[in-house]
Amino acid sequence: LGGALAWHPAAIPDEAQASLFALCMERLQENSMMCMVEELCHCLDGLLDQQAGALQPDDFQAVVNVLMQTWAAAKEETARVTVLNSFSELIGRANSNCVPLMEPALTQILASAESTVRSGNRCPESALCALRAMT
Repeated sequence: LGGALAWHPAAIPDEAQASLFALCMERLQENSMMCMVEELCHCLDGLLDQQAGALQPDDFQAVVNVLMQTWAAAKEETARVTVLNSFSELIGRANSNCVPLMEPALTQILASAESTVRSGNRCPESALCALRAMT
């Protein structure tokens, strides 16, 4: 679905995109769906291409919260990277009314990156991309 939206955005009507967007958010909140995080985020990325700029601050905050909770709950590095990539998509396409709402997520990602570096590991590129998108 994410690929279909990237190649043919008009193929899926706006009403259906809104329903799919809500379903992706709902599924990402379910712990039982953690095995499908990458697939859900791929679908979400296609939807964000079309919908992120139209999100109002309350809806934007809800999406940020879901992505940050999913990122914190993800155990596998590939899932964490995928969530941060979706987060970068969201941030990069958000309207200017949403900028003030990015601070808590920025703080959380920055703290995680600092902890990773302090422990002697390299900060994941996805975290750096997300941080760049917010600054």
